[in-house]
Amino acid sequence: MTNVHWHPVLRAKKLRKKPVQVMFEGEKLAVFRTKDGIAAIQDRCPHRSASLSGGRVVGGSIECPYHGWRFDGTGICTHIPLAEGAPSNRRVRAWSAREAHGLIFITHDAQAAGDIRGPVWDDQPKVSRILQSHAHATVADAVENVLDPIHTLFVHKGIIRGGGGPTNRVTLIAGIESGELVLRYSGEEQSNGLLSRLLERQRSYAISRFYRPGVVSLEYWGKNGLNLVTTLYFTREDDTHLRGFAVMTGPRQGGLGWLKAALFVPLMRIVIKQDLKIMADATANWDAAGRPPHAQGPLDLLYPLIQRVLDGETGDVAVQEITLDI
Repeated sequence: MTNVHWHPVLRAKKLRKKPVQVMFEGEKLAVFRTKDGIAAIQDRCPHRSASLSGGRVVGGSIECPYHGWRFDGTGICTHIPLAEGAPSNRRVRAWSAREAHGLIFITHDAQAAGDIRGPVWDDQPKVSRILQSHAHATVADAVENVLDPIHTLFVHKGIIRGGGGPTNRVTLIAGIESGELVLRYSGEEQSNGLLSRLLERQRSYAISRFYRPGVVSLEYWGKNGLNLVTTLYFTREDDTHLRGFAVMTGPRQGGLGWLKAALFVPLMRIVIKQDLKIMADATANWDAAGRPPHAQGPLDLLYPLIQRVLDGETGDVAVQEITLDI
């Protein structure tokens, strides 16, 4: 799966003159800027195994901080200090890297991965913000956490839902379409939590999507177009640790959108912190128990569908429906 997709590993604004180390699928990579764009190579000098990310960028190559060996963006050694002639057959592994949508993406195979799929938006002027986090969870568990409405009554009580007042009778319809999990929500014009009350215009409907390798799109539509889109990217550092990026996009509405963003981001930080805490606890317990299969309840229709998408099923799966008073 990792060979044919683009994976975000870093916020673009965090990559400046100095190289940055990131973890991807159990391997450390050094990411750096050159005059030709972004480069990502194995973060271990083959000479004496020092971290290349601890060095500097010189003339389009990264210089090892230990003995000064230099490697270009394709992983080829371009210079060995004090040695005569061109370096012979010394290289490290390299990945294709691109900057898009405020993030740095990498892939093993740029041609197979195709274009980088960005956040959904309509033609309204927009305001965007990005938050980054690290999660102790599997991709399947993190995706379910984002899509699951029931946990918001407990983990995020008062912020997303469960803030008092009347509940909504929400119909959730889920199915797999062309290899993507698609959820359609109706019956919730406004969530009874602080976020929706403060920042969202009246909602007509909501659509959530999940697609490989680990991207969730939450779209909230009003009568005039999109009210809000939150796009979450999960990149595996190893099998139970993720690097997460939340790209939040809303309408500019003159200057009102900037004010809403200033209120929304701190509240989202609280929500993310709450999710990280409960997922870390659950994953640690799951690990300690020997990683048993999750028990499934009568309302747990999402997890099996998430797993089918992760397993690469490309066919459609019939729609399933539940109704919740939330």
